[in-house]
Amino acid sequence: MEPNFTSLLRQLFQIMTVMISIGNSGFAQEPYTPERDDQVLQQLPKTLSLNRDRMASIREKLSVDPTNAALASAAAAGYIKMGNDESDPRFYGYAQSAIEYWWNAELPPANIAKIRAKLKEKDHKYKDAIADLVALLDRQPDDTQAWIEVINLHRVVGDYDAARQSIARLEKLEDEKAIAVASIPLMAATGKANQAYETLATLDAPDLASWIAATQGDIAASLGRFEAADKHYREALMLNSGSIHLKRTYADFLLDHRRPAPVLQLLANHENDNGCLLLMAIAAHRLGKEQLAWKLKSKLFVRFDEIRLRGSQPHGRFESRYELELNNDPKKALVIALENWKIQREVRDARAVLESAVASKNLSAAQPTIKFIKKSGHEDIALAQLISTLNPQ
Repeated sequence: MEPNFTSLLRQLFQIMTVMISIGNSGFAQEPYTPERDDQVLQQLPKTLSLNRDRMASIREKLSVDPTNAALASAAAAGYIKMGNDESDPRFYGYAQSAIEYWWNAELPPANIAKIRAKLKEKDHKYKDAIADLVALLDRQPDDTQAWIEVINLHRVVGDYDAARQSIARLEKLEDEKAIAVASIPLMAATGKANQAYETLATLDAPDLASWIAATQGDIAASLGRFEAADKHYREALMLNSGSIHLKRTYADFLLDHRRPAPVLQLLANHENDNGCLLLMAIAAHRLGKEQLAWKLKSKLFVRFDEIRLRGSQPHGRFESRYELELNNDPKKALVIALENWKIQREVRDARAVLESAVASKNLSAAQPTIKFIKKSGHEDIALAQLISTLNPQ
């Protein structure tokens, strides 16, 4: 690691020591500080080494011909894969650099448009990502994958009418598997969870086996069928043991059901992922392992600051939960959750608002979110319980 970056980390840790308030957690107040400028704080991801030669060759060619869309998309796609594999957002920055020539282009080449949309999605700029995909579909209306992605993004931001309209367009292509992949998550979020669950059981798509099992787990958990959910999640992990997203989802489920111990083991090798780091810190805290909890919490604090230094914002869902569960600051958690709710409206985003509203005893702040949940017909049992607490009959 470069000495100047180490110095920056030292400054951040010093700021952290002053700024982090210690609530009722009992955490130690002294974070770890490097003793030397040449001390290794973090190992570079293994994926970087494994793909170095291939990526170096592509980068070299791209430097000679920076307007070559095929080379740029190959480089960007490689970096996105590395970022996904390691849960390291720095690679997404490298990917953006690879397609920098087209970053502000009105109509970039199709392969560049898809990558640009994916990078905007990674940065939680969902509406911009949707705009890129819609423009692409105007040119390539038969692109089933682009339809799936735009439908998913409409669902993420809570624009269910737009999602349904896009599904109607996708149905004209008569690709049953694509239609199912696009439709089932929307059905689960809009009052048709049972139908979605049953559809998954009949879906003949061996290449989607892990996704099917994981989605069954999500729906079963939402409906309160916890034993079935646990079984589905385990099946999905057997089929795709390398999925960090899946491990994070299952870890979240374990925490919901007062099983923090397995979380630390499940996520042990994934501290690069901020969501995993957050769940590990919560698990350690609930287990009374306060020294470990403090170490993980301190890392997360620095990660959030690093994101801000790059000109972005931490994931509101993660930061709100960090403030609520690790800093015992429900009012701040609610402010962050409400800001996040403006751009992202999945179950966990709704829970962030409702849980912090319950903790801060702010009934009125939660009402717009509650109205949205009721209008959508969402059947999630955790949301229903939180609404009952906020609006007792």
